[in-house]
Amino acid sequence: MMGGGSDNPAAGSGGAAIDRHVDHEIVGRFRGQGKREEGIVTEGSGFDTVNSMNSSGAFDSVSSIAHVPCASAPSRIIATTEQHNQEFKILTYNFWIRPFMISLLLNEKPMERISIFEETELKNWDVILFQEVFSDPIGSRAIKRWKEEFGLHIYSMPLSNMQIMKNCAVMDGGISIVSQHKLHECDFTVFKDSSLVGLECLSMKGVIYAIIYPGDGKTGMHLFNTHLHSNYLADGSSESGHDIRRAQMKNVLEFMRLKVLAHPDPKVRSFPVLLAGDFNVNANPDDSAFHSAVPGTNHTQEYVTLIEELTTFTGKRPHDILYERYGRHVSTFLEDNDEATHRLDYLFMFDGQDTIDQNEEVYDLRGSEAVCEIHYFPCTKVAAQSTLSDHAGVSASFPFIQRR
Repeated sequence: MMGGGSDNPAAGSGGAAIDRHVDHEIVGRFRGQGKREEGIVTEGSGFDTVNSMNSSGAFDSVSSIAHVPCASAPSRIIATTEQHNQEFKILTYNFWIRPFMISLLLNEKPMERISIFEETELKNWDVILFQEVFSDPIGSRAIKRWKEEFGLHIYSMPLSNMQIMKNCAVMDGGISIVSQHKLHECDFTVFKDSSLVGLECLSMKGVIYAIIYPGDGKTGMHLFNTHLHSNYLADGSSESGHDIRRAQMKNVLEFMRLKVLAHPDPKVRSFPVLLAGDFNVNANPDDSAFHSAVPGTNHTQEYVTLIEELTTFTGKRPHDILYERYGRHVSTFLEDNDEATHRLDYLFMFDGQDTIDQNEEVYDLRGSEAVCEIHYFPCTKVAAQSTLSDHAGVSASFPFIQRR
């Protein structure tokens, strides 16, 4: 099922967040102290890079995995136009704003957490790709406020109650694109796979899309945001979950080919493509709950399969921006005991094609140039919560590369 939509245009300004990188070895210390630890990160050079680690898959010292702030990002100030034009900042974030009856029943403080995010982070990003912000009384109220009070451009699945009920669901997919810049050619598709199990069948999951023109306004970027199936199986197994996610990825790739490769304008077809979201694919082989590493790699089999499928989009392997930054799969999900073990959240980048007129000066965005960070946003005002979500935010700052 397809649909289209448009946003409510309004002006906005960008800023820079205080970035916090936290892995499972330092998450407890960070949460207890609420401050940033800095050190030197050993950066990975590509998909097959494996940095030296100890037997548990972690670096030997805390300082070696602590956050290195981006040199061009001042701490939590509103950027000037000149600063803003030097980089383009994207955040993907599973906000864990579950349907309001569940959130209220389990005392998850959704409204308080939304308020903290609005105060500290909402205007610090050019684009935020949200998951688990549903169009229920809590989520829809927040989205309306972000449009009207913050002047942001927003696109979510424009589903009517009738469309949701027709698919035997009770809610939309909970995904949205929130932007300081105007969104163009917005569209969405709902996953065709109907074999969802457990609680997952209640949500109309899918993928949403928009084109954005940052920087000079000449070169755009294709944005795709998705949230794949999670494992809610009574027997605790995950194999059927793998199969469902693989079927959903085929839907994602079909949609990407339709919106990008079949676009009538060759210049638009040449724009870079960003695919982000909560894929529920745990790439970390050191997590004992999942399969061991594929021989010769530090990846799980499901992650390897995911990369193989993504490579079919253009014939070139995408940048896994987070992996390329750290050379290993840094955890992005917290268990109930605050232990960070799963890597579920991704920013995949397909670089644009060199089809620009040689005499035209443009500003380009390249995945290999991105600076990627992990953010466990602290929940400073709610005693029952130590972070704003059970997921970390994953961000990428893209410098604008001038070329002819």
